[in-house]
Formats: sequence, structure tokens, C-alpha cells
Amino acid sequence: MRHRDEHPIVRWLAAEARADDEHAERALAALFACLPRPRPAAAFADRVVARWLEARPGWLPLTAEQRRALPWVAATAVLAVLAVTLRLPALAAGAGVLSPGALLAALTTFFVTIAELLPEVALLGRLLVELQRASLLLIGSPPVLLTVALASFATACGYRWLRHHLAPSRTRYEAQIS
Repeated sequence: MRHRDEHPIVRWLAAEARADDEHAERALAALFACLPRPRPAAAFADRVVARWLEARPGWLPLTAEQRRALPWVAATAVLAVLAVTLRLPALAAGAGVLSPGALLAALTTFFVTIAELLPEVALLGRLLVELQRASLLLIGSPPVLLTVALASFATACGYRWLRHHLAPSRTRYEAQIS
């Protein structure tokens, strides 16, 4: 059997030329077994996720500043929920309006509404961080820093001049106390 040592494509073409379907199918299967498995490039998944995130600005990952602020935001939310939860039954009992079932329904609606608003809150937080970054870049520019330095210098000089010329002369007694 000379064709066993040949390349699978040669065996497949020869079997097709002879109209030998069984050998052609085996040669074709061997040919596909020799082909390399297609795999995406190493950074393919990262590019896909980055494009997906760009298409959905509300789903952007948290920045380092947002991750640092997250425990504080969570603690504030927990305190707000505890305050509402602890105070609401006293208000309801005083009013005599809410039953425990209505209270549970109101709290459930409250939590569902908060959960629906989380993407918008995250987007708002990201926008605030971008606003802060832009304002810090503006404030950190040399013309602004020079203006602040000159204004500080002018203020200090003006204060000294006013203190020197407008302050009443101190007596010896006042000078000894200070």
C-alpha cells in the first residue's frame, strides 16, 4: 500500500479520482485531522471585551478611584437602608397606615428601584471622576499655577502693607503682652 505514506491530500485526490468513496472519506478525515486547530489570537478576547464595553458606556469597569470609593459608597448605602428600615416601622406604627405586608412590599420596591439605578449611578460616578480629572489638569497647568502664586504673593504683600499702615501703634504694655 504505497498511498499510506503519502500526504492525506494526495490520498484523498487519488481516491476521488478512482471514485472510491470509502477511501476518499477516510483520506478526507485524515486530511482534516492534519490541519491545525483554529484558535483566536492571544489578545482577541481582550479586544472583544474592550469593544463591547465601549459600546455600552453604562457598563464600563470601575477605575482605581471608583474602586477606592466603593467601600464608602456601600457603607453609606447600608447606613441609609438601616436608617430607613429602623425608622419606617416607627413612622408606620405612629400613623397606623402600613401593615407588615405593605411595609415589605414598599421595601422590596425600594430595593428593586435602587438596583435598577445602579448602572446610572456608576455612569454618574465615572462622569464625576472625569470632571475631576479634567479640572485637575486645568488647575495644574503652568498659567493657572503662576496666577495662583502671583495672587498669593499680592495678598500677602497687601496684608502686610495694610497691617503696617492701618494698624494703630501698640503701646509698651501691648508689646509686652504679645
